[in-house]
Amino acid sequence: MELDALIDQVRTAAAQADEAGRAKLLRALRALQPTLETEKDLHWRLGRCHLLITTVRLGQDLDVFRSLVAASAADTPLSSQQVASKSPFPNASPALVTRILRHLAAMSLVAETGPDAFLANKATHALATEKSEGTLHMFGDAIGRVAVTLPEYFAKRGYQDIPSGTQLPFQLAYNSDKPWYQFVGDSPEMSKWLQSLMLVVGEDELWFKAFPFEDEIKGFRGDTVLVDVSGGFGQQCAALIAGLPHLELKGRLVVQDLASTVDLGVRHEGVEAQARDLFAEQKVKGARFYYLRNILHNWPDAECVEMMKRLAEALGDESQILIDEVVLPDQGAAPEATNMDLVMMGFMGSRERTAGEFERILDQAGLKSLRTIVYAHGLRNAIIQVVKK
Repeated sequence: MELDALIDQVRTAAAQADEAGRAKLLRALRALQPTLETEKDLHWRLGRCHLLITTVRLGQDLDVFRSLVAASAADTPLSSQQVASKSPFPNASPALVTRILRHLAAMSLVAETGPDAFLANKATHALATEKSEGTLHMFGDAIGRVAVTLPEYFAKRGYQDIPSGTQLPFQLAYNSDKPWYQFVGDSPEMSKWLQSLMLVVGEDELWFKAFPFEDEIKGFRGDTVLVDVSGGFGQQCAALIAGLPHLELKGRLVVQDLASTVDLGVRHEGVEAQARDLFAEQKVKGARFYYLRNILHNWPDAECVEMMKRLAEALGDESQILIDEVVLPDQGAAPEATNMDLVMMGFMGSRERTAGEFERILDQAGLKSLRTIVYAHGLRNAIIQVVKK
């Protein structure tokens, strides 16, 4: 079969694939690339990593992506001079913009339609959003800064794993002794970047569309259907109300977080907000579900066991815990998940976990899992349904 025909078949398969098929195809293409590369190709690919995110950041600062998206309505390519003139910096050098655009086009992040002629493509549209700008700041400025300290950090410590949430790589990178969440709480700019990242990685992933929520609450007569533990402003409760309006959940959902978060006064109709520390007594007793979304991966094992014990103490006869986390497979983890694992290590001294690692935490807290339902590919987000032993 000719290569062009084979490439066309792959494009057709990509256009027709559902989410699971799309993820499978991406994994296959990633696995294929190293088999095609020479040793030189491999080193060039690795060498591009740092400069790629830097070039994207420069493009966002110069409004390159927004300018190209604005021009795409008329399907009119822009020159480097035109892109430079539309940037927030009136004296931006067209020669510099040319170099940035050339690299972005080489990496397929903008379309190059001719000599010094550029258009928006699918990636350009994604990079032109405010949430993308915050996310790339987080990846490039914060995570990148911590990542480059890892060789020095582990060399000084004899290449030992990080056992606790103290003396972390991020503290070395920022010359700070503050825990991560205190550090980011003191920086409104970084807090905004982090919120953007959370929006991007959690986009379009409705866990209750895969988990049989409606069936599970049938016959439950208690007052509280779900407690969102450390749930921020209650976004997941609001999503439940909007996504399952026929269940009439208003007034039966509770979101808990630190007093500093609750005191900000962000509220969703029908959702009660309560101040609670993760390690304090759970005062809502006998709720149908206690839901934790991306909480355990912020903490080392010992702290996870303690917070789960506090929830176990509150469980009634019909109560269960729903853990919404990345669950790493024992083999073949996706790069999105392994990347996030290293991020959690560097910033929190914590980790993403396999099913077995979750089970060990639950066992020490007097709990066990009933089943695990994977609902999002890529990171492999899943709901772990938990009951008392």
